[in-house]
Amino acid sequence: MNIKQINTNKRTHFWLLIIVLAVATLAQINADMYTPSFMSIAKSLSVSVNHVQMSLSLYLFFMGLSQLFYGPISEGIGRKPTLIIGVLINAIGAFICNRAQGMEALLIGRIIQGIGVGSTASLFRAVLRDCFSGDELSKVISYIANGMIAITVAAPFLGSYFQQYLGWRSTFMFLVLYSLGLVALIVLRFSETNVSNEKSKLNPLFVVSSYKEVLSSRIFIGYTLCVLFTYGGLFSWITAASPLLIKLIGLSPVTFGYLMLLTAISTALGSNLNGLWVKKLGSRKLLLIGWTIMVTAGLLMLLLSYLFIINVSVIIFPALLFILGSAFIWGNTFALAFKPFAHIAGYAASVYGCLQVIGGAIFAFILSHIAETSQLPLSLMLISSGVLALLSYFFIARTATQ
Repeated sequence: MNIKQINTNKRTHFWLLIIVLAVATLAQINADMYTPSFMSIAKSLSVSVNHVQMSLSLYLFFMGLSQLFYGPISEGIGRKPTLIIGVLINAIGAFICNRAQGMEALLIGRIIQGIGVGSTASLFRAVLRDCFSGDELSKVISYIANGMIAITVAAPFLGSYFQQYLGWRSTFMFLVLYSLGLVALIVLRFSETNVSNEKSKLNPLFVVSSYKEVLSSRIFIGYTLCVLFTYGGLFSWITAASPLLIKLIGLSPVTFGYLMLLTAISTALGSNLNGLWVKKLGSRKLLLIGWTIMVTAGLLMLLLSYLFIINVSVIIFPALLFILGSAFIWGNTFALAFKPFAHIAGYAASVYGCLQVIGGAIFAFILSHIAETSQLPLSLMLISSGVLALLSYFFIARTATQ
């Protein structure tokens, strides 16, 4: 291989990672960026904050459900056109939210965003599995995970400034422009990774048999349920943080944004510890450590709710501990769940992504129907998240690997 070919491969590798990172974070940016605006949206549209919270759960639900369609489509026509279609749909939904004059229009826009971004939420994993395997896949996932931490944590921080100085509609206009920019990047710089895509893979019989193969794997279902409940706890925090810290305690959106930056430190610490310990302790032990920390964090928040009046410290410190624990979960469950499905990575990614996001939607939906006058509901959701994940591991995932 000559120097020109080596340099070309490096450039291709660089742009692949940049695009995968942008694709992987779009769903989370859509979810996080408008959370500092919950109270402002409620006031502007003359609804309760619980209705605005419900827009998040609807977004998550349709994002999860739509992934089941994008997987087969990407296997048949390729990852690139499927991603372009989904991101354009997301841009349309964001524009509807920007122009919304009532809660119904906002909900419709968020549903459309969820349907569109389902493509990115599932296919970034399929793209990685197309291109890498074994230790190289684990290494690339760690790079992507660190990038996702920085971008997704920056989302509510940036959203807080949009809210403070430009109003909540500017957040959705930013999402429109971000989506259109991502489409341009995919068109110009992304090369198709599913080189074996065939129209025959869109055959209903092939689709059914592929999903049956994925769903019949106890290992896959066990670890995916673990992620479902972990993601549910994470989105419990995302759903409740803004009403608790801004509405009840009285923080400004910008101060709220700065506090959210602390989650980056907590996630980065957990991810780095996971990287340092994974070879020594193994993925399964680190999963147990992560879920134990999550349950401990929920119990701590519950205890503090009885010992002290509501304030920033009794909410943020247990939340940061929970996020630290959850950082041990994502990469380890991904590697363990996807190992048998290189030949149908799109289908596996769809089911994995769908169930993960459905967990977030269910937990967010429950919290949106609870009047938040304290951190008690949030603490119970965090405890439930860790306990249910542990039960899924012990009774499904672990028994399947023995």
